[in-house]
Amino acid sequence: MAGVAGLAAPGEPAAGDRAAPGNRTGLPDARDAGGPGGPREPAELGELAEALLEHDAVWAEWRAAHVLLVERQIGGLPGTGGSSGVSHLRGAMHRRFYPELWEVAGGRAPAAAVSGGRGRPGLP
Repeated sequence: MAGVAGLAAPGEPAAGDRAAPGNRTGLPDARDAGGPGGPREPAELGELAEALLEHDAVWAEWRAAHVLLVERQIGGLPGTGGSSGVSHLRGAMHRRFYPELWEVAGGRAPAAAVSGGRGRPGLP
């Protein structure tokens, strides 16, 4: 059943949706040969995976710096919105945008982060 203006109704896949079954992101499978530009090359996918891991690593560095800044500024006081402040931020430090990629990568930091890419120190 189509929704308004031909859009999919809630709970129905959108027209042309190529998300793989069980895909939690709802994005098309990157290996999909039917996508624009044809099949993806393994090197292309590796570069994309490295870029996504680098993105995650940069956010992890920012979160760590942010925790230190907040700790210095408000100490043990409650945070904005009534959060527990620093302890709330510390709990969020280990969140990852792409946990499946980290699993595949064996938990290692992306190559650019390890080598200090773009002037940033490497991650542990």
